[in-house]
Amino acid sequence: MQQVFDWFHSVGFTNDNADLFFANIPGGTTVIRGSLASPSTQEYSAGISKRLGTRGLFRADLVHRKSRDFYSTRTDLSTGLSTTPDGTVVDLGILENDNGALKREYNGLHTQLQYRATDRLNVGFVYTLSHTYGTIDGETAGSGPVATGFLQYPEYRLKSWNLPDGDLGSDQRHRLKAWVIYDLFKTDHNRLNFSVLDNYDTGTPYGAIGSIDSASYIQNPGYSLPPPTVTYYYTARDAFRTPNLSSTDLSFNYSFDWNAFSKTIEVFLEPELLNVFNEHKALTVNTTVLDPVSDSGNFSSFNPFTTKPVEGVNWAKGSQFGKAASASDFQTPRTFRFSVGFRF
Repeated sequence: MQQVFDWFHSVGFTNDNADLFFANIPGGTTVIRGSLASPSTQEYSAGISKRLGTRGLFRADLVHRKSRDFYSTRTDLSTGLSTTPDGTVVDLGILENDNGALKREYNGLHTQLQYRATDRLNVGFVYTLSHTYGTIDGETAGSGPVATGFLQYPEYRLKSWNLPDGDLGSDQRHRLKAWVIYDLFKTDHNRLNFSVLDNYDTGTPYGAIGSIDSASYIQNPGYSLPPPTVTYYYTARDAFRTPNLSSTDLSFNYSFDWNAFSKTIEVFLEPELLNVFNEHKALTVNTTVLDPVSDSGNFSSFNPFTTKPVEGVNWAKGSQFGKAASASDFQTPRTFRFSVGFRF
């Protein structure tokens, strides 16, 4: 570590003339005081089920989930200062639970149906109507729970534009899977069926998010390294949505019983054609925003505490905003897949 800091000094990054605006040293700039609870979700649910004669079943559940104890790093005038190993004085951050400052709630109606229309024909569906809203998703696919910085330097941000309420990125209002399975033939030792699966998912919300130099419009109340920029929502967090997705999958499943080693082994072959109609809607889109921080030459600065920014003057969507950026951003194209397996 000393060699690292010596190198920093040698290239001028930490001398008196350097414009140091951020430091992050585990145990030096961020600490845990007392206990830290794991983020959790409290769920309430109520459901009903109904048999459809001797051939089917329908079920519906109402689900309410409320998340709590989000991780949050708090840096304010009460948390104090810390001196790093190289002698730099920085603002101390406390990693703690949010104490109710953040919100994520989910309400959903979950339904499912299975029905054997004839001895050969089975139909069914799973449908979810849901709403996820609040101020924070609180987790990522790669890291799980992550700490938010909303409680850092509170004088430099307002909740209305830094962490507004709205539909969260995980909100997917409608999700449907419906299927039909038909047995072409079925004997004691051989079976062949054909199935069709339809999928439909509504898009997820996103907003136009950039940065703002709020430090230029307030007097530093006593921080060592106030933030050079903070997040700014130029629109509602759910102002836009990705496209609705649909696809149809077809498959055959042939299986036969094979007696070997004094056991019955089922061998199955399953060719599948996914996304038959080659739908190609975007799963994720570009959300680049140009503003006075990212493009000061073309956009005018504004006081975020007193002024509402004007699109085209203070900010603008990037040229690719709302569009897929690469091939991996689209849903899976028409795909043929063949599986062979054994059950015993």
